[in-house]
Amino acid sequence: NRTDQDTSYIVSLITVSDYSCSDTTIDTVLVHPYVKAIFGLEFLNNCSPLDARLPNTSKGGDRFDWYFGDGSNDSVIYTPDTMFHQFVNPSNNDTTYYIKLVASNFELCKDSMTRSVTLYPLVIAAYDFATPNSGCNPLSVDFINNSQGKNLTYLWDFGDGSNSSNLNPVNKVFENYTSSDRTFNVQLTATNPFGCDSTVSRDVIVYAFVDAN
Repeated sequence: NRTDQDTSYIVSLITVSDYSCSDTTIDTVLVHPYVKAIFGLEFLNNCSPLDARLPNTSKGGDRFDWYFGDGSNDSVIYTPDTMFHQFVNPSNNDTTYYIKLVASNFELCKDSMTRSVTLYPLVIAAYDFATPNSGCNPLSVDFINNSQGKNLTYLWDFGDGSNSSNLNPVNKVFENYTSSDRTFNVQLTATNPFGCDSTVSRDVIVYAFVDAN
């Protein structure tokens, strides 16, 4: 039954003996509507966090049970709406999640479909200052890289036109020869081999230049 309504089929059994005696019995077989679970999986890339769009194009369902496979709460909805879900891989290894949709109708006929999505390790750029990040001109600053991720490369933009790819830059000198305090926005971008990245920025402040002349 490929329709959205119950369909009845009349089944007849006719028995004939060797002496041409016969008898007939008739019964009805009721087939409930067809149910087919179908959904798509759309996302920008495999970097974590991954925002997935899951269009539900199921046929014949009245209830839709979603299982995301990532430990989050499962969802139950009663219309074939598009589902949205964010997946996160907090580990240092690739992780695959299996998404399952179970479509069922009021007669308890059901069907399921499973798709998988693989996430690369999460990248979190973070750093701290090993020396004070504010002071008189010239100011020498050391940085401590606290980024999280696997096989990362780094790009430091110190906000003064210079940059570095070192893990922990040291003795970076910031200069200010003006009559006002100057703020340098120091940005760190951490990137893994798959192109997943994260950026963080903090300020270094160099006080106004003092000239004893």
